[in-house]
Amino acid sequence: MEHFCFFFIISKLYIGIQGNPLVAESGDNNSFDEMMPSCLDCMEYNAGKNCCIGAAYVHEDNSLLAIGIGWDLNARSQASIGLIVHELLHVLNFNHTQKRNDREKYIRVIKDNIKTNKIIRQQYEKCGKCDVPSVTYDCMSIMHYRDWFFAKKSQARHVFNNESFNTMVIAEDNTEECDLHTLNSILTESDIKMINQKYLCENTEGDGESCKNYFLMSIGFGSNIPYPPDQNQVYTISDDCAEQLKITFLEFEVESSESGSCDYDWVKVVDQDGTILMGKTCGDDVPEEILSKTNKVDIQFVTDGVVSLRGWHLEYRGV
Repeated sequence: MEHFCFFFIISKLYIGIQGNPLVAESGDNNSFDEMMPSCLDCMEYNAGKNCCIGAAYVHEDNSLLAIGIGWDLNARSQASIGLIVHELLHVLNFNHTQKRNDREKYIRVIKDNIKTNKIIRQQYEKCGKCDVPSVTYDCMSIMHYRDWFFAKKSQARHVFNNESFNTMVIAEDNTEECDLHTLNSILTESDIKMINQKYLCENTEGDGESCKNYFLMSIGFGSNIPYPPDQNQVYTISDDCAEQLKITFLEFEVESSESGSCDYDWVKVVDQDGTILMGKTCGDDVPEEILSKTNKVDIQFVTDGVVSLRGWHLEYRGV
C-alpha cells in the first residue's frame, strides 16, 4: 500500500503587508475578514492593530483552506517563515502545544498574566477532546507559545520563568530541558516526528542498518474525520527487513455494542500463515502489542452503516 506524507491545498493566502491584503489567487475580491471566522477578531488590515498575528481556517466541508497573517512579512526572516509554518500546521490539524492535556508535568500557565481577550485566553485552555501525542512534550515546538506572547505587561518580553510577568513558567517537578522564552521559528525533531506519525511518513531514525518504523491509520483518522460506514477494508503490511513484525496500536476508538461485543465495527489482525494474531476487536481500549510469525500481516477493518468513530492508528516494524 502506497502512502503519502500529506497533501493539502491553500485556496487563498492573505498576507497583511503594510496594511494591504495580497490575494494569492486572482479573481476573488473577498476581504480577509470575510474569509476568516469573525471570532478571530481580524477585522482591520492595519498590521499590528486589532488584527491577529496569524490565523488558519478550514471550512467544515474542507472546501477552503485559508491562512491569514496580520504581520509585515520578510522573506529573509526566519521568524516570518516560522509564522507561516505554524499556521500551515494548524491547517494540517495540529493544535498549540500548551493546550496538551499533560502540560502540568512540564509547564504552569499563569492566567492572571494573560490579556483578557477571550480568543487569546482560549489558546491557553487545555484541549479536553484532544489525545495526548505520543511524542515528548517540547517547549521549543514551533506550535508552542512563548512565555511573553499575549502578556498583559511588556516586562514579560525581557524576563523568563517569572510568575509576576510571564504567561507560563516551568513546572516545579519538570526535570526536562524547557525553554519557554526563546523565539521558536523552526521545526524541531519532535515536530517532524509528530507530522510523520499523523500523516503516515516512515520513521527514518536509527543507524540505517536496523529496520525502520512505519505508521498506518484508518481512513480519516489523521484529519479527525470519522471513519467511513459500510466498509470491509484489508490493509496488508509487510517488511522484507526482517522475518517478523512488531505491531503497536497507538490509538484506538471503534464502535462496540452496549454489552461490549464487536457486532458492529471491528478490527482483526491475521498473519500471512493464517494465524489470528488479534481477534475481532472494538471499543476504546488500546490493544496489546502484537508480534507476528511472518513478515506479512493483514489488518481487516469492518464497519456498519450506523455509528462511525475516530478509528485507529498503529506503528509497525520488522524485528
